Amino acid sequence: MTELALSELQFDAKINSSIELTNEETLNSLVTAIENKYSTLVYTDENEQEAKKDRAELNKVIKQIDEQRKKVKKEFNIPLSEFESKLKDYSSRISNVISPIDTGIKDLEQRQKEQRLQDIKSYIDEVAPNYDIEPSEIEIQNNWLNKSLSNIQRQRLITDAMTLLKQQKEHKENEINIVKSFCGALEIDSDAWLLQLEQGKTSAEIMKLIEESIQRKKEQEEVERQREIKRKELLEQQETERRKRESEQYEQEKKRIKEESSSVVEELVNEPVEPLVEPEEETQTLILKFTATSSQLNMLSQFIVDNEIQVEKI
Repeated sequence: MTELALSELQFDAKINSSIELTNEETLNSLVTAIENKYSTLVYTDENEQEAKKDRAELNKVIKQIDEQRKKVKKEFNIPLSEFESKLKDYSSRISNVISPIDTGIKDLEQRQKEQRLQDIKSYIDEVAPNYDIEPSEIEIQNNWLNKSLSNIQRQRLITDAMTLLKQQKEHKENEINIVKSFCGALEIDSDAWLLQLEQGKTSAEIMKLIEESIQRKKEQEEVERQREIKRKELLEQQETERRKRESEQYEQEKKRIKEESSSVVEELVNEPVEPLVEPEEETQTLILKFTATSSQLNMLSQFIVDNEIQVEKI
C-alpha cells in the first residue's frame, strides 16, 4: 500500500488572503483510501512484520503532512488556524487507523511472551529431574522471556541456573553433614548449630563457634568446681572449729562436774551416821535427786561404779 500512497501524497497550500489547500481532494481521497484499507485489516503471527511495516509507512504519511503544515505556518500565519485544523484532522484520521494496528501488535507480543513463559515452564519440568531438583525450586528470570533470545540461548540460561542450584544444594548438604559429624564426635546436639547455616555461616565458622562454646563451658565448670572446693573447705574449717569448741567445753564441763561431784561425795563421806550393828558392813543410804546433762550423768555413773557405791532404783 504505502509506496503508492507516499508517491501520491503531493499537496501544497495556496497562500492568499486565505489559505487554500491545493490538491485537497486528492489528499482527502488518499486519506480516505488509507482509512478504508487499514481500518478493517487483521494482523496475525504470520503477518506481524507486515503490520510493523505498515505502521512505519503510515507514520511517514503523518510526518509528511506535519512537515508541510509547519512549512506553510512559517509563510503565512494569519489563516494558519484553519489550515492547521484541516491537516491535524487528516493526521488524526490516520492516527485512528494506526491505533488498532498498534494495539494488535501489542496483543501479539503479549501472547508471544506468554507462550515463551509456558515453553520455559515445560522445559524446566522436563529437565529438572536430571539435576535432582524440583521445578518449583527454579525461579524464572525476566531476561529469559526476552524475544531476542533464541531457544538454544534460553535453554542454556535455564540449565546454567539448574547447575548452579544443584551445586548450592550439594554444598549445603555437605555443610550439614560436616556440622552433624563434628557435633556427634563431641556428643552434643546439632540442631541449634544447624540453624546458623540458614543464617549464612559456613561449617568452618560454626565449628569454631562450637569450640569456643565448649571452652567457655569448661572454664565456667572449673570456676564452679573451685568455688565448690572453697565452700567445702570453709565448711570443714567451721566443723573443725565447732568440734574443737565442743571438745573444750566438754573438758571444762567434765572438770567442773568432777570437782562438784568430789565435793558432794566428800560431804557425804564426812557426814556423821549412826553405826550399824555390824561395823564391818556399815553403810549409809541417801535419797538424792540429780539434775545434770547426759555427759555429766555419765561421769557420775562412772564415779559411782568406780567407787563401788550401791544404787537402788526407786
